[in-house]
Amino acid sequence: MNVLVDTNVLLQLRAAESTPQTTLDTVLERLVNAHHRLCFCTQVAIEFWSVATRPVAANGLGLSTTEAQKRLRYFAMLLDWLPEPADIGPRWLNLVCQHAVKSKPAHDAWLVALMEAHGLPHLLTLNTADFARFQNITALHPSAVQ
Repeated sequence: MNVLVDTNVLLQLRAAESTPQTTLDTVLERLVNAHHRLCFCTQVAIEFWSVATRPVAANGLGLSTTEAQKRLRYFAMLLDWLPEPADIGPRWLNLVCQHAVKSKPAHDAWLVALMEAHGLPHLLTLNTADFARFQNITALHPSAVQ
C-alpha cells in the first residue's frame, strides 16, 4: 500500500505529552514493518513547520527552528519525500473547480492532486471527513490501520 501521511499525523506523532502519540507511533511502525511505502511532500513539510514553530498560545507547538528542522529530518528518513510534478497546478485547479472547494480545504485539494499525480490511493489523516468529497482517494484514520 502506498500512503501519503498528512500533516496532522506528523504533528501528533512527535507532539510532547500527546495522548495519541503512542498510537500513531505504533501505526507508522506497523505500516513500515509491513513494507508499505509511506510518503510526504513539500506542502506537508511547510504546514508542519508553520504549526511546529508557531507559539503554543497561537495553537502551535512552540518549537525552535532547530527542533522543527530536527523533526523534519527524522520524517525525511522515515518517509519518501515526493517531488511536485510539473502539472500539479492544473491538477489542483481541476479539483477545486470540480468539487467547488473554498477556503482552507484548497490545501487538501493540493494533496489530492499530488496523490493523483503519483498514483497514491491512500492518505493517512486524523481528518478523514475533510477528504470525503474526493472519491478517487481513500482517507484512512490511524485507528483503521491494522
